[in-house]
Parts: sequence; C-alpha cells; structure tokens
Amino acid sequence: MKKILQERDRRISASHNSYIRKVGPPHSRSKKRKNAAISYFNRRVIFSPVDLSLSSKELHTSTMEFICAIESESKLHRVFVDFQYVTDISAAALVLLAGHLDRLVSKRPSGQIVIGSKTSTSKAGLFLEESGLSYVVNRSSGPSDDGVICGSGSVHRFLDEIMGRVSLEGFHDEMTAEQELLCYAAISEALLNVHYHAYKYASDDDKINKPWWLYTKVSFGKLHLALYDRGAGIPETLPRRPFFDRLKQLVELNIHSDASLISGAMEASRTSTGMEKHGKGSVNIKALVDSDASCHLLIYSNRGLYQHKLGEQDILADVPRSVMGTLLQWVIPIRPVLGGKDEKRD
Repeated sequence: MKKILQERDRRISASHNSYIRKVGPPHSRSKKRKNAAISYFNRRVIFSPVDLSLSSKELHTSTMEFICAIESESKLHRVFVDFQYVTDISAAALVLLAGHLDRLVSKRPSGQIVIGSKTSTSKAGLFLEESGLSYVVNRSSGPSDDGVICGSGSVHRFLDEIMGRVSLEGFHDEMTAEQELLCYAAISEALLNVHYHAYKYASDDDKINKPWWLYTKVSFGKLHLALYDRGAGIPETLPRRPFFDRLKQLVELNIHSDASLISGAMEASRTSTGMEKHGKGSVNIKALVDSDASCHLLIYSNRGLYQHKLGEQDILADVPRSVMGTLLQWVIPIRPVLGGKDEKRD
C-alpha cells in the first residue's frame, strides 16, 4: 500500500508540472511569460486561481493543479502562495487545500511555505484569517472560531465543537432534536470511518495521528459541511475489506471505476455483507440528506465522485484529478434569519 500511495502522489505531481510554469497572475498568462518564474522576496510565487472549486471539470482541474504546484515547487524552493486574485472558494476546495497545506508545512523546512497577498487592497488577508488557512500554515496565533478544524486522534473530543458550529451557523441555535441526532450520527460515523479505515494501510505518522480537516460555510441559504482526509481513499481500501467478495455478488461493481467503488461502499451497509462493526457509516451519513429533499451529499474519493439526493438516482462520475484521499460534503438547508444578508455562492 505504501508503494501505491507513493506512486499515486508521484504521478499526480508529475502531471501538473506545467502548472508550475504558469506562475503569472490568472488573468495575464501570456505565451511570453509562460516560462518566466516570478519571485517575491526570493520566493517562487504561485498564484491562486480566481475561483477555487470542484464544481466543474475545469474548476476541479485548476484547483488540483494549484494544490499540486504548491507541493512540487516547495520541494525545491521557498514559495509565496499569493491569493490576491481569488474571488470565491467553496467549502470543499478550502478543506481540501487546508489538508494539503497542513501536511506540506509539517514536512517542509520551517518557513518554506508562506501564504498571503502582495496587494494591500486585496480581501485575501481577511479571507485567510477567517478561513483558518493562516493558522494552518503559520500556527502563530489561535485558530479562527469559524475557520477550518484540524483534527486527529480521538474523534469524540471534537464532536461538541463541530456540533456547536453546525447548530449556530446552520440552524441559529434552533436545531430540533431530530436534526441534532441526524447531524451528530452522520458526522461521528464519517469521522469513525476516517479513524478506522482511511489510514489503516499507511506506514508513516498518518497511521498514528489519522489527521482530518473539517470546514463549514453558509451559501445560498444552505450550510455546506465538508470533511477531508488524506488516506488511501475508498477505491483503495474497499477491495481489502473482508466483505468485498460478498459485496460483488450483491451489487453491480466496476472495479476499475473509483466512482463505482464509492457507490459500492455506500450500498454495502444496507446489504447482507457481514460487515464488521465499524463499517456501517453510510447509513447515518446518507440519513442526514434523506431527511430532506433539498439536502444532498457529495463524496469525492481519489478520482471518483458520488452524489446522493433523496428521490433521485445517484450520480457517479470520474473526475479529472485525484483528490488524494476522501472528501465528503453535506449540503443542508438552513433557517432564514429576518433581516439577514445574502451569502456568497459556494
């Protein structure tokens, strides 16, 4: 498994080398400047895309190329990641970026990666503080109350903090008992899956620490709750589970499709596969969105995408670039606030 993960990361990084040369601002990447590296205080500059998101193939590709450029370039150079041009970032993209930055900062020399904005008029500084990315990279000040949560180890010690945030941001502290129970069950099961399965075959510190990252964002009257881990991914771990041969007899699976394997994992809990104790998380994970037709669930794992919504056929799709792990996002309607202002799109 270690060789598989190393080869996966090497292949993905290599495929994005072209992005490293595109270091000019997103709106001014001319052919003349394509191979000209921009430096800032003796640091190689990597500009963030204008829109960080996974919602389309184009945005998914640019977001993953940006993340992989930071990883590849920071191996050889001190880098400055410039967010001055970013105008929007989705919850899924932010938690994904946080997870990769957190890992890179822990592996690179101190100060190797710096994030910020070269323009004082940019809103990037405020965004980096409020999102928690500044804390992830610098660890010089406490995390933002609304920023990304960096978790590891014991799951239960984080649940109160997460549920408090969901209750406040999504339901304005007016969650019903049923809503609270569904949210608690979904989040705890997802975190337990990370704890017991995501890093089971890891051979480095991740196997001990089992890190994950969580972020919440309100957009268009809905709460976006995103959870990411950098484990092997569902398509890698599912075939190793004891019930996999039985599962293949009960549901139609394409073992060469990451999306199909994600779907198989979600179906496993409602079939007679003889799953072990910590393998029934999909029931609770899906129950949260099955409680309301306006909710939906997205699961990215490696190069697969699974989307579930009550009353509709599940959507399976391949994605352009691997997310190098597993990312879950619940989208939940929130209660309107009288006199409240509109939120930015996600």
